[in-house]
Amino acid sequence: MTKVFVRPRPLAAAEERDAVVCYNWEHEGRALVVPRLPLSSQRFVSFAGVLPPGNEAAYDQAVRPLLSPVLAGGTACCFAYGHTNSGKTHTIFGYGREIGLFERAIRGIFDARDVAEWGMQVRFYELYNGKVFDLMDARRPGFVREDADGGINVRSETVVGAQGEVMTQGLRAHYGESADDVIAVIQDAMRHRAQGTSELHHQSSRSHAVLELELVTREIAEARSELELTKAMVVPAGKARDDLYIAIQSKLYVRGDDGKYAPSGASVPVEESNRLSDLEAKRHLETATADSTAMIATVSSSLNNLKKAHDTLKYAALVAEPRSTQGK
Repeated sequence: MTKVFVRPRPLAAAEERDAVVCYNWEHEGRALVVPRLPLSSQRFVSFAGVLPPGNEAAYDQAVRPLLSPVLAGGTACCFAYGHTNSGKTHTIFGYGREIGLFERAIRGIFDARDVAEWGMQVRFYELYNGKVFDLMDARRPGFVREDADGGINVRSETVVGAQGEVMTQGLRAHYGESADDVIAVIQDAMRHRAQGTSELHHQSSRSHAVLELELVTREIAEARSELELTKAMVVPAGKARDDLYIAIQSKLYVRGDDGKYAPSGASVPVEESNRLSDLEAKRHLETATADSTAMIATVSSSLNNLKKAHDTLKYAALVAEPRSTQGK
């Protein structure tokens, strides 16, 4: 189940004369009451809470709990959903002097690590006008592919080798061993995002940005980089996690004295590849928890945007409500 939080945005300078919509949170009934809506639609009872305006308090309530499953070897996801000018970019990436949730999460992870053997690998891309662009590689075009198992994989451009072989490449990744290093790289990549002028400011995002943060050792990060071009020829792209590619390919390739990889002559049965995939999936199911995904529904407090806010809340309620209870 995804925990869904609502975050009302305060009025902007251009909205000072607008009437204000008050989003009231009833702690005892855990219900969100939105005045001015029709009686049949003004009460939402499936949300986890209402986040305050400041990003620091919002981080403590919605994002900090996600760090534990990540540090335990699992996965977590946090995303913002809302209408235009509702504060999505401000919430996740910050604005002006307001630090975004992503930076607070990165610093929280590095502060909590108990050993210095691992760092963080970053991938950062955006979806804009139906296309994918790698923000870590100066907006190099990418592609979204679906594998035989229905998994979605975002890849970079297809490369044709000297012998005519076709190879797929992953997005450019950066490995950092400090919070400052990782944050600086992400902030630099932000320059490549598609932006435009909105009713409220001149730096309104025009795309859906996806930031992937993964905890790995330097050895794995370097091995991924060196094996990237051979990966697609060993296991179909997207068949398993990158760590499994490394485990499988360690039997297929050996590293010579010159530091380069060469075929070892060994083979890995398909059954073993599938077994490794099953074990990895089981591990993530065991380490993931019901609290490992947080959705932040951002809405405007201006009465002029009430219809848009209402639509956002209705969709957010569907996400928050257990599927077994929908339609009852």
